[in-house]
Amino acid sequence: MNKLKQVLFNPHFKWFNIFFRDICLILVLGYVNYSVHYRSWWAAFLTGALVVWISWQFTDYLKYKREIDGLRI
Repeated sequence: MNKLKQVLFNPHFKWFNIFFRDICLILVLGYVNYSVHYRSWWAAFLTGALVVWISWQFTDYLKYKREIDGLRI
């Protein structure tokens, strides 16, 4: 268990934790959409907003990695 804590709290693992949290939120909202038979515009809006948010985080992560890799050269 101690080894797992070291991996999860590693600064290089931070981005995975953020993506995992957001993907779990999308799964929960997907279940909400399913349970209301896809008739809730609000749940659909929140799901779409989370998908956009994750794509922004992913592009920020790629930009961050490019900057870090550029500094290592």
